Amino acid sequence: MKLLVIILNNLTMFIEAIVAVLGVLLAIRRKKKYGWLVAAAFFVYVVYNFIAIYNPIHVSESLFALALSIGSVLILSAFWMIYKEK
Repeated sequence: MKLLVIILNNLTMFIEAIVAVLGVLLAIRRKKKYGWLVAAAFFVYVVYNFIAIYNPIHVSESLFALALSIGSVLILSAFWMIYKEK
């Protein structure tokens, strides 16, 4: 069971990293400003998950909550920009 959890956690981080890269590509190639917000949000999620899973440094729960809040605001902002796009 533990092996499955490790595989799923790593797969999730890999997918989040791909989404972050796609956000950068969206920003650069398609000139969509919200791509940067998508990239930043998913970068925050990758770092959050890496620290939460592998615990290379001690991070307070408050900082974890702040990181998730920042990621959520970034992705919400990106989707708002997408929604408002003509």
